[in-house]
Amino acid sequence: MRVCGLKQLRRILKNTFRITSLQTQYKTQNLCCQVYVIIEALADGAVRMGLPRDQAYRLAAQTVLGAGSMVLTNKVHPTQLKDNVTSPAGNSVTNMYSHSA
Repeated sequence: MRVCGLKQLRRILKNTFRITSLQTQYKTQNLCCQVYVIIEALADGAVRMGLPRDQAYRLAAQTVLGAGSMVLTNKVHPTQLKDNVTSPAGNSVTNMYSHSA
């Protein structure tokens, strides 16, 4: 068994922290990118339904903001919030399961 000195241990921990920080930063950036794609998709759907693009982006962003606010302020699990706005065999549930397959 090899015993590390204090200097080596510090270097290992520093590199481990740096790698972990980079991974966390990448994951956060990737998650933000996914949210932007969701906003864009919502806006594209609204434009397809006849709304002007600037209004569609504003409504899509407000929808995401509102959903996040509901999770933070109501202290209710997101699954419960989702269940509150879907009906059995409704379009929302059908679409969610068709995209997850």
